[in-house]
Amino acid sequence: MDQEDLRSMSKLVRLSMQNVRCFGDTPQSVEMGKVTLLVGENSTGKSTFLGCCNAFSRLASLKDLQDPGPTTLNCFDQTPFSMGRFQTIARHGADSFSLDGSFHEHCHTMVGFAFSSDRSGQPSEDRFRVNFPDRRGMDRDLSVSRRLTSPETWRLSGTGFDLDLPQHAFSYRQFSTWISKTIR
Repeated sequence: MDQEDLRSMSKLVRLSMQNVRCFGDTPQSVEMGKVTLLVGENSTGKSTFLGCCNAFSRLASLKDLQDPGPTTLNCFDQTPFSMGRFQTIARHGADSFSLDGSFHEHCHTMVGFAFSSDRSGQPSEDRFRVNFPDRRGMDRDLSVSRRLTSPETWRLSGTGFDLDLPQHAFSYRQFSTWISKTIR
């Protein structure tokens, strides 16, 4: 992790995980302060939690993200918390997993992601949600969900709009990657 990752993690005040390894199908939330201690026996989820914090921090920063593929690693498979591919991240038997988090003094106050497995076994975004204050300080939402239609589309919803766009209209497979390259 570089210094920027550490700064964005320090602003993370809540992380919720669902269907990630030992964390069940009911969302498990951890509230964090300036110092958060993780204590527990082996195989209780401490490293998984830290790996999720690391991956979530990278994703939620929306800075220079890459689509996972043959030449790039997915954000869950980064040292020192290499969590592997979808099948080693998702809880046994789950066909998706999700991470949601809240921030303090950040450009967005909440970000959420849901993942399923792509054809190569990498985590693939099915849902991206973000909440951010506009110039007047009012909360605004943007939600993007993958719709498995023919052709595959993304549904974009937010304050005052709701539209479907075909996947091929975007230059990246993951919506967060597209945002990190074009809008940010």
